[in-house]
Amino acid sequence: MNLEHQWSGAFTKPDRRPIWEWAADNITLPAVLTKTGAFDVSGSRHFMLPFTWLHSESVREVNVMAPPRSGKTLLADVSVPWAVVNDHASVLWVFQTGPLGKSHAELRAMPTLKSSQQIRDILPADRHKDRTEEILFTNGLPFIICGPSISNLQSRGFKWVICDEPWLYDPGVLYEAKTRNGDFVKSASSKFLAISQGGVEDDDWDTQHKSGELNEWHVQCESCGHMMAPEWTAHRPDGTRWGIMFDGEKDAKGRYNIARALETLRFECEKCAFPHTDSAATRARWNLTGEYRVIGDPHKSRKSARWNALIDYPWHALLEEWLSARHAAHIGNFDPTIQFVQKRLARPKSEKTIHEGTLQFARAKITDEKWESEVLRCVTVDRQSEDTYWLTARQWAKDTGESRRITFRRCYSEADIVAAVAEVNPSTIRIAIGGQQIAVRAVLIDSGYRPKGDAGVYAMCARHGWMAGKGTDEPFFWHSVNKKDVHGKVTTDRIQRPYAPWTWGDPGEGTESQGRKHAPLIRFSASPMTDRMQDLIDRGLWLEPEGDSETEMGREYDRQMSSEFRKRKVNKMTGKEEMYWACPSGNNHARDCGKESVLLATITQLL
Repeated sequence: MNLEHQWSGAFTKPDRRPIWEWAADNITLPAVLTKTGAFDVSGSRHFMLPFTWLHSESVREVNVMAPPRSGKTLLADVSVPWAVVNDHASVLWVFQTGPLGKSHAELRAMPTLKSSQQIRDILPADRHKDRTEEILFTNGLPFIICGPSISNLQSRGFKWVICDEPWLYDPGVLYEAKTRNGDFVKSASSKFLAISQGGVEDDDWDTQHKSGELNEWHVQCESCGHMMAPEWTAHRPDGTRWGIMFDGEKDAKGRYNIARALETLRFECEKCAFPHTDSAATRARWNLTGEYRVIGDPHKSRKSARWNALIDYPWHALLEEWLSARHAAHIGNFDPTIQFVQKRLARPKSEKTIHEGTLQFARAKITDEKWESEVLRCVTVDRQSEDTYWLTARQWAKDTGESRRITFRRCYSEADIVAAVAEVNPSTIRIAIGGQQIAVRAVLIDSGYRPKGDAGVYAMCARHGWMAGKGTDEPFFWHSVNKKDVHGKVTTDRIQRPYAPWTWGDPGEGTESQGRKHAPLIRFSASPMTDRMQDLIDRGLWLEPEGDSETEMGREYDRQMSSEFRKRKVNKMTGKEEMYWACPSGNNHARDCGKESVLLATITQLL
């Protein structure tokens, strides 16, 4: 370093311009990047707020969740030389692996640093202090790139700590990296930057991102000017979908017609449904008019940003990737769907990642007033544990197969169920048991958990004139049906149905005070009932209340209804592949209630 630069560097005030303005004049991007030469933020205005946070004296932590190759690492590439020159920062940059850190240092970080004259002026003359992954500047400040090994983090403190793709770190490493800010936290001069795609819900990275003030990039509708997050798929309060839309034409095997989907691809506005086209011009307009909106609680010193691939990646390529992922999911392979959500949509993997949003319910304004088409009103209950029950009530129409949900709630006692039944006032139906016709209320409780005893399901049903049900894996049940031939002779046929003949559920021991009274019990095949329910949902006949998804219980209902998916397995008896319904989370109580409701509609011949 010559004397002129030493003198000017000693007395020049720090450059307080925004980081992107300083970078435009002081660094040159290396050839390995898509955009080379002088840095220009104009084509990626969503970088400006994170840069502002990194520049701010009051913001200590910055978290960015965004797709791979969308420029989030460029935030660090550009900010590091600014921090060394203008914030006099020592820098620790932690990558997901040591080899990746070394590769990034050689191809991007070091060339970007050394493109700045101000950085070159403080490079050490001793080549041993200027290694591939480490520089000790002449002013004594170190710059280190390393992997996430704990041993790499047990050293001196750094003013700036950067974590790259922390979703891949082992548990605890992200916290260890943050502690490397050391005493700079005490002096309120530290800066922590984490940049990554989506990881796993509630992992260290997700927790870190959610700990900050959440800012999501919003874009402007070209027609009505409405500002909205460019979601891949979302639902309006009335249940209609907005976001990426296309013709969902499928073949006999359930595979999408990709050519037709791409031909009809558009992004519909949340408010006015205006169809935005898949074009560079659309994305350019979104870049010019876009802005961040705070969607969480304000936080002065900790900020988080998120954007997804829709703002800078061709939609047709994303749609082909999505359709391929959904085809894989149809046969039980959910990995491509998970990767799409994590990488393209920049969201963490969760039960919602796999299932939520796959069900599109028809919605209606459901009130306490009588529905003119109603011929059956029923209550179905799934017992989850000792004193926890999930309860659903539905109205059914005659002939059409249409039904409406009246309520969905959690009950904590038999008394709660009794109160809900009184509120709903379900129908009375007649069933045949042992050749006798009896009248019962249309209330069916799943007896899979603790059916016997005074507090069991059978005793509860016996006390109140309700019914017990038990789903099974049996494909069908045999029924004997009498019929007359043309000569009036009565014959008996054996037919198959997806439910068994009615029988009695015995509460068992300890029921002397109840007189050993039994409850009507029906066993049924769970898979056909699920198929029928899914068909009703797909055909728009399974109606849910408008705006229900905006409530906490409504969102819980959507999660539980979306918890099952079709999966292939080999039948050990036949050697053939079969489809069955799987629920990895076990949180399918609303769906079990739905199957029981379909069962009641089936046995009353509404379906």
